[in-house]
Amino acid sequence: VTSFEEGLGGSWYTCTVEEVLADQSPPLLRIKYDGDDGQLEEVAAKRLRWVPPSLDVSCWSPVIKRGETLELFFDEGWWQVVLLSRKGDAFSVLAAEYNINHEVDISRLRPGWVASSEGWRLNL
Repeated sequence: VTSFEEGLGGSWYTCTVEEVLADQSPPLLRIKYDGDDGQLEEVAAKRLRWVPPSLDVSCWSPVIKRGETLELFFDEGWWQVVLLSRKGDAFSVLAAEYNINHEVDISRLRPGWVASSEGWRLNL
């Protein structure tokens, strides 16, 4: 699920759909965030997406280039970032929406994915 709250744009968190509230127009979904607090929230379906496929680092790491979109695991969610540079398994990425740089290990990154009606495609 993504959030439209200030400071959370461009982030995705895992959740479980607890209930469909069909009496709403349009229908809302009651979700429970995964993680420590298990917060409940009612959200529109357009705020949800399937979890992107898992892809071994060896499949995408060698081909990424400066300026490409990745996702960074930060603060219990996945945030859209842009690759600035890399030295081995150390990456410098930019959360462009917030103009914040992060220096991270490759284990905290995954490739950028784009969801469509046909499924997932890499955003590389």
